[in-house]
Amino acid sequence: MFFYNKNFQTNIFQKPCSIKTDRSCPYDNSIKAFFHNLYIKCKNKYKGGCNLIMIEKIITFVIFIACYSLAISRKIKIAYVSLTAAGLLILFGIISPETVIFKSIKWDVLGIYWGFMMLSFIFSESGMPEFIANKIVKNVKKEKYVLFTICSITALFSAFMENVGVVLIIAPIAMEISKKLRSNPFPYIVAIAISSNAVTT
Repeated sequence: MFFYNKNFQTNIFQKPCSIKTDRSCPYDNSIKAFFHNLYIKCKNKYKGGCNLIMIEKIITFVIFIACYSLAISRKIKIAYVSLTAAGLLILFGIISPETVIFKSIKWDVLGIYWGFMMLSFIFSESGMPEFIANKIVKNVKKEKYVLFTICSITALFSAFMENVGVVLIIAPIAMEISKKLRSNPFPYIVAIAISSNAVTT
């Protein structure tokens, strides 16, 4: 939390304060003062005192429920909801910025995904998905065998490559095939995802 001092609850300064009106307030921002005042109110209300760790858990739980509720409602983009939730956790001091940047975010994984997305974009722009789709449709007559071929290629590549990257590369081919066969692309995308994960799991 914002109280990095583990002995906060035994701090000598045991009265509510405001950084705007009280010069004796030992905190350098309003969030710290807010938590301090919240602790004092809890302590005065409950004889057993108020556990700041419990306050931290309650705040985290409220943010968690709000985040999932907004995500399920689809009224706001999930990216905005998740970033706002992360920002609130940092703002309230539940997690430090250093932990977020250097420990919580897997930069190597993001780098892999970014690289494969760029590769998928270049692959699509090159016209190769359409060329491969033409070859598959021309040589495989029935759609069920076309779907089986796509799944087999996906499974083969997933045995040697990152499965998300394989999906990003194979998906444009599947989309081109569905266009040529005038069929729903959804079964193709689902089949690719299942084939990729089945091999790597």
